Amino acid sequence: MKDLVEFIKGLAPGDWDGEFMALKDSLKDLAIERFLKSSGQKHLEDIFPVCFEGAYERMVTELYSRPESFKALYIEMTRGHETEERYVSEACNSAIDTLTNYKLLHEKRAHDLAEFWKKAAYYYCEDMLREACAGFFDSLND
Repeated sequence: MKDLVEFIKGLAPGDWDGEFMALKDSLKDLAIERFLKSSGQKHLEDIFPVCFEGAYERMVTELYSRPESFKALYIEMTRGHETEERYVSEACNSAIDTLTNYKLLHEKRAHDLAEFWKKAAYYYCEDMLREACAGFFDSLND
């Protein structure tokens, strides 16, 4: 996690005080993407539905770089899975989240679906990244 905080610090404004919540959304997205592709990989199965199994890393890449491709791949990944395996995860487990996810998957706007899953990942990872920034920031300044 220290490497991730170093990465964030290198991109943050010079007056950044180590508070994750103070970063611009675009930098938070970069940090979460990097976290999910490195030490956060163990959390992918909690963030995404079961139907993504075996393709979690690719889904993260598509989510943060190509919303249209993310949506197309998501649709492909849902084939042959039960409803719960398509839409429900630990990060997306309420009835409202499931219904929203279902609607977005079946609408034409891939960007909205990607934003929905970015927010789910953000809310799931937020505390971990906030604690990492708070814990490692001071040691980076020594």
